[in-house]
Amino acid sequence: MIRETLQLIGHLRRTSQLPSHSTCNKLLHNLISSNCGELSLKILSHLVSKGYNPHRSSFNSVISFLCKLGHISFARKLINSMPRYGCLPDIVTYNSLMDGYCKFSDIDEACLLMKEIRMRGCRPDLVTFNVLLNGFCNVKMKKEALVYIGLMWKSCSPNVVTYSHFIDMFCKMEDLGLGYRLLGDMVKDGVLPNFFAFTSLIDGYCKAGNLEVAFELLEKMRQSSLLPNVVTYNALIKGICMKGMLGRADYLFSKMWEDGFEPNSAVYTSMIDGHLKKGNLDDAMKYMSKMHDQGFSLDVAAYGAVISGLCKNGRLDKVMQFIEDMVGSGLAPDQMLLTTIMDAYFKANLKAASGVYGELLVTLQFFALLQRTSQFPTPFTCNKLLHSLISSNCGELSVKIFCHLLSKGYNPHPSSFNSVISFFCKLGHISFARTLVDSMPRYGCLPDIVTYNSLIDGYCKFCDIDEACLIMRKIRIGGCIPDLGTFNILFNGFCKVKMKKEAFVYMGLMWKSCSPNVVTYSTFIDMFCKTGDLGLGYRVLGGMVKDGVLPNLFAFTSLIDGYCKAGNLEVAFELLEKMRQSSLLPNVVTYNALIKGLCMQGMSERADYLFSKMWEDGVEPNSAVYTSMIDGHLQKGNVDDAMKYMSRMHDQGFNLDVAAYGVVISGLCKNSRLDKAIQFIEDMVSSGLVPDQMLLATIMDAYFKAGNLKAAFGVYRELLERGFEPDGVTLSALMDGLCKHGCLKEARGYFCKEKANEISYSVLINGMCKEGNLSEVEKVFREMSEAGFIPDKYVYTSWIAGLCKQGSLPEAFRLKNKMVKEGIIPDLLTYSSLIFGLANAGLMIEAKQVFDDMLKKGITPDSAVFDILIRGYHKEGNDAAISSLYDEMRKRGLVDGEH
Repeated sequence: MIRETLQLIGHLRRTSQLPSHSTCNKLLHNLISSNCGELSLKILSHLVSKGYNPHRSSFNSVISFLCKLGHISFARKLINSMPRYGCLPDIVTYNSLMDGYCKFSDIDEACLLMKEIRMRGCRPDLVTFNVLLNGFCNVKMKKEALVYIGLMWKSCSPNVVTYSHFIDMFCKMEDLGLGYRLLGDMVKDGVLPNFFAFTSLIDGYCKAGNLEVAFELLEKMRQSSLLPNVVTYNALIKGICMKGMLGRADYLFSKMWEDGFEPNSAVYTSMIDGHLKKGNLDDAMKYMSKMHDQGFSLDVAAYGAVISGLCKNGRLDKVMQFIEDMVGSGLAPDQMLLTTIMDAYFKANLKAASGVYGELLVTLQFFALLQRTSQFPTPFTCNKLLHSLISSNCGELSVKIFCHLLSKGYNPHPSSFNSVISFFCKLGHISFARTLVDSMPRYGCLPDIVTYNSLIDGYCKFCDIDEACLIMRKIRIGGCIPDLGTFNILFNGFCKVKMKKEAFVYMGLMWKSCSPNVVTYSTFIDMFCKTGDLGLGYRVLGGMVKDGVLPNLFAFTSLIDGYCKAGNLEVAFELLEKMRQSSLLPNVVTYNALIKGLCMQGMSERADYLFSKMWEDGVEPNSAVYTSMIDGHLQKGNVDDAMKYMSRMHDQGFNLDVAAYGVVISGLCKNSRLDKAIQFIEDMVSSGLVPDQMLLATIMDAYFKAGNLKAAFGVYRELLERGFEPDGVTLSALMDGLCKHGCLKEARGYFCKEKANEISYSVLINGMCKEGNLSEVEKVFREMSEAGFIPDKYVYTSWIAGLCKQGSLPEAFRLKNKMVKEGIIPDLLTYSSLIFGLANAGLMIEAKQVFDDMLKKGITPDSAVFDILIRGYHKEGNDAAISSLYDEMRKRGLVDGEH
């Protein structure tokens, strides 16, 4: 899709033509949905610079993209410019901007925007208010939220999302009484509370220690036909443990199992924490054993509960065992946990044990000593202290220590500044890092190339390439010489946003001071592969070798992955051979690229062989490889083989993640194995993972195809209760299911112009045609075109079929001619519909002419077309024509010789 889009852009530039509104909108939509939003913005700017006036929907696509990335000021400028190009912002435009302000907690601007919407005469809809109210709730601005709920009532009624946002806000602000009353008002207003509303209140009352009301709400929840899930149970168990009622917590834990809900890691952590706080060490260890038996590993929160509990109970002998286990699992203690351990050792008057985190504990003790004696560390000691904290995931504490030292008049070494600046940049706090860089001269030290490299890396990681380039200019003007690391960081930034031209410009600057290394070449190869320019990437690999730079694993793997995704497996395997000849062995990423490429081409047997070869080469498959194999077999309909790979994956100790569950469940639905798909959904939820909107829409669609409308709507309700705002794909699946079951009126009710896509319009038109409601079809067809969507063959054929069934043959043929004029070639179904209409009207001569025209176009008829003609000739009593058609069918192998 992206390649076609880029080819179209190239064609438009070569011919100096401007695209139609529908083409422009489709082009921008394709790019944004394919994670090429920056490119879509450049294209829109280019078109506008050439005098093109885009449709409003084109502006809306780009504005929505900017707001989601947090570039609100750019989005605002774009909105302000819209009238100059002949279109005004609509409520969809403003909703995107409002959502952007609220997501980044700029509520003042969101409120100003609401005033602007009303002043401009644009009517806010329920989405507008829900977005704004959610913004107020996130920052706990209760008073302002209540003011706007009053305004909302003047134009629209709140829905379940509105009420749930308010209930959650009141619970988080500990105003539980108001949250409870709102639940009652919700019911009085005819809005059924959802799972989220009840669970928010139960959690709030549990945290407040009012378990009586929490359990009353649980009962009300059951009476509303809503079953508590693992989140509800965890809120109750945690609340009971906080009150020290361990016996009741143990009972509820057992009840949870009886109700068919498996505890997740959070529930076990609550139980372990509760027993440790009561000093029940043995009971806590029993729950840890159960947790392990159920396949859960301790996470940071669980380790924190266990280690803190052991410290409280004076079991320092066990503490270091758990610290070692934690580090061995690849997890790092956080600041609070390390402080707890340090405090426990101080109380026991013991020296911190040597080990992986011994140095860090010594560091924390050393800082405590500095605070008590008011001494300054040497530059070397300060730098070591900060580095220890940052490398141990306690960077925030390092910043506090650094700021404390500065406030006491300490002048750090540049390397200490560099450690903290690098930490800020990795977290994305570039403005703080920049402020710190600018303050360095005040403390007697100047930024060096290491400082600037961290800053450039921060800007590049967060795609602010303009600022990165400004820093590069500042470096050169200030007399600081950029090194190869500087250029490589900048090149990587250009590659991420696919700014090929700019990368080449800086490559020229680099050659003046230093030569590219393997990182430079690999970065460029990766960029060309991601932009689909595989030929250039291949040539860079050759140039790299000529320049005496040996390609690394990353360079080869990038090219192999690129060619596999392009479907050119021959070149991919040639590269694998070259890689081996260069004494580089493929790793798990290389194998996954090849296996995924084979599976995409339907070559599952060859993928099986490569999977075995991978083991022979001593490379263990990871979760991604197993997911590719499972997906490949499911796409081919090999459900049993897919299940075998799932079993092997489990035996190797891998748990399915969200992506793997998505592949399995979607594949089972595609293969009509809905029963197994539901089992996997249940397993997924019990594992503590949450299905995303796409997965829920897939299940809903499968239920519709199975004829179970009630279950399909149940999934749709669950989707809403989980807080998802149905998108175009979800609504299209819902409408399609309803239309196929003859519920056109209900389907029409779910049609939303703002979220509609080509599929939504196609489904609606097809449903109308099948129902014979052709008077509305032309109106919807026109709306589709005005929205920037191009009707496809499916839409035209549905409409033609509907017209033919009603005997409106002149209109059907006019539509067929229009279809051809638009460059859409009629298919077998189109011709079958026209032949049926003519035959049904007794116009057999014309029906035969259409049939002959179809044959001339190279379209192969099926038995259904012959059957239509035979029935038509039978009505006329034309046995000769019928005999001739049977002869033709025999030649084509559609009937046996006895007919």
